[in-house]
Amino acid sequence: MLSFHPPLRDIAFVMHELLDADALIGALPGGDAWDRATIAQTLEAAGRFAVQELLPLNATGDREGCACSADGVRLPSGFADTYRRYVEAGWPTLGCVGRLGGQGAPSIVQMAMFELFNGANPAWSMIPGAVRGAYRLLLAHGSAEQQAHYLTRIVSGEWTATMAITEPHCGSDLSLIRTRAEAAADGSFRIHGAKLFITGGDHDMAPNIVHLVLARLPDAPPGVAGISLFLVPKFLSEGNGLAATRNGMHATAVEHKMGLNGSPTCAMSFEGSTGWLVGQPNEGLRNMFVMINSARVAIGAQVAGMGQAAFDSSLAYARERLQMRAASGTRRPDLVADPIAVHADVRRMLLTQRAHVEAARMFVSWMALELDCEAAHPDAARRREAADTVALLTPVCKAFLAENGTTVAQLAIQVYGGHGYVRDNGVEQIVRDVRVAQIYDGTTAIQARDLLGRKILPDGGRALGRYVATVRAEAGAGMAPEFAAPLNALCDEVERLTAVVAEAASGNADVVGAIGCDYLRVIGHLVCGQLFARAATRARRQIDAGTTDPFYAAKCATARFYFARLLPEAHHHAALARTGVAGLSMECDGAQLFA
Repeated sequence: MLSFHPPLRDIAFVMHELLDADALIGALPGGDAWDRATIAQTLEAAGRFAVQELLPLNATGDREGCACSADGVRLPSGFADTYRRYVEAGWPTLGCVGRLGGQGAPSIVQMAMFELFNGANPAWSMIPGAVRGAYRLLLAHGSAEQQAHYLTRIVSGEWTATMAITEPHCGSDLSLIRTRAEAAADGSFRIHGAKLFITGGDHDMAPNIVHLVLARLPDAPPGVAGISLFLVPKFLSEGNGLAATRNGMHATAVEHKMGLNGSPTCAMSFEGSTGWLVGQPNEGLRNMFVMINSARVAIGAQVAGMGQAAFDSSLAYARERLQMRAASGTRRPDLVADPIAVHADVRRMLLTQRAHVEAARMFVSWMALELDCEAAHPDAARRREAADTVALLTPVCKAFLAENGTTVAQLAIQVYGGHGYVRDNGVEQIVRDVRVAQIYDGTTAIQARDLLGRKILPDGGRALGRYVATVRAEAGAGMAPEFAAPLNALCDEVERLTAVVAEAASGNADVVGAIGCDYLRVIGHLVCGQLFARAATRARRQIDAGTTDPFYAAKCATARFYFARLLPEAHHHAALARTGVAGLSMECDGAQLFA
C-alpha cells in the first residue's frame, strides 16, 4: 500500500530557515498577510486534503483510466467530485491576485500545495497544475476583456485551461506547426488544425475548458517567428457569461499512456473553432513561454511530491520487512530476522531517495521565491537579479529534478524487491507516473540546449559567472570546511568546463547537443550542493544553540551523504562533457552505424 505523509516540517524549514522567505514575502505587495502562522495553517489544510481526498483515488484512478466517446472524456470515479470540493475549499484561488478574486499567496506557498497534492495523486493534480500556467499567461498578456470574462473563472476554478502546443507531426519542433487561424468579420478567428498530448484537453471536471492554442495567421512568416496565440473555449458564452454553445472542437482520442492514467492526455481536433488573439500577432510562442516556464518549475514540485511518496513507502517497508541479520551484528534479537532498514545498501538507497527529494524541495522553493521577486519586488535591482536567476536555472530545475525523480522511484522498487514489482504495493505506479517528467515541457536534452545554447554561451557565461560568485561567497562566509571545500572545487570545475565547452562549441555546433545533458547535471549538482550546505549550516546553528530536535541532526546527516555519495557525480559528468563529440560520428571505420 502506498504511503504518503505530508512533509510539513521540512517544508517549514526550507521556507523559514533555509530561504528566510519571511523577509522576502513581507517585501512583496500584500505579502504581510502571509505570515508563518497563516502559511502553516494553509499547508496543514492542503496536507489534509491530499491525504483524505486525493490519496484514496490514486490507485483506482490508475486502474480505471479515462474513457473517450462521442459525448466527451470521462475521468475516473471520484475525480470530478473531488475537484468540486477542491473548488469549494478555495484552493484554485490560492496564488492568484486579489483583483481577480484570488488570495494572493506567494508562489512558494502554492508550489508547496502542488507538491502535497502530487504526492497523493499526481494524475488528478495534472489539470489544476496546467491551470496555474494559463493563469500566469493571461495575467501577463490577456486583454482586459479576456481577463474579466475568462481569467476570473479560471481563478475561481469554475473553468479549467490547457496549453495546446504540439501537433502529431512536429513534436518539439514548433517551427513546423500547421494549425491555422483565419480572421472573421467580428474580430474573432477561426482555428483549424489538430493538437496532440494536450493535458486536460477534455474532461468532465468543469463545465468549460479554455484552450490556449498556437496557430499561424495567413500572412505569418515561416518558422517560430510566425506563431500566434489564441484563446479558444470549449463552449462559447451567451450574454449571461455562462458556457452555452459548443465550439468547433472535440477530443479525438485519449492517449493510452505508460502512467498518469487518470489524467486525460488528449488528441484534439479544432474544426473552425472560434477563438480570440492573445497578445500581438506572431508573438505567440514568446507569450506562451510564460506558461511553459511556469510548468517547468511546477514539474519540480510534482517530482518532489511523487518522490516523497516513493521515499515514505520505501521507508515504511524497510522498517517492517524482516530479512537476514545485519552484517555488523544482530540488531533485533527479539525477531526472527532484522528489518532490512539496517542493511547498508538499503540505507544507501533510502538516503539517496531522501537527499534527492529534499534537494528538489529546496530548489523549487527557491525558484518560486525568485519568480515572485521578479514579478513584484519593489527594488528594481532585485527584480533584475531574480529575473537572471530564473532565466538561467529554470531548465536546470526542470531537467535535473525530473531525472532524479525517476531515480527515486526506481529505488523504491529496489527497496521492495519483488514486492515492488507487484502493482498492489503502489510503488511501480510511481515509476510509471514520474517517467514523463523527463519528457513533457521539453525533454532533458531540450532543457540542456536551452541552458547552454540560449543562456550561457550567448552571453559568454556572464550570468552563470555571477551565480558561481554567489556560491563562492556563501562558501566563504562561515560554512563548515566539509562543505565549503567541495563547493569551491565544483565552482572551479564549472568555470573550467564552461570555458572548454565554449571553445569547442565555437568550432562545432554539435557540441551543445553532444554534451549538454552532462553539463546540465554539473550545474544541477552545484545548485543542490549549495542548498544542502546552507541547510546543514542552519541546522548546525540550532544544534550548537542546544536544540535536541532530531530533525536538525538528520538534516546534517543528509547533507553529508549528498556531498559524500551524490555530489561527486558532477565531476564524472564534467569529464564526460569534456569529450565533446568524440565517439559520436555516424561512421565507424567507414561503415554507417545507423544505415
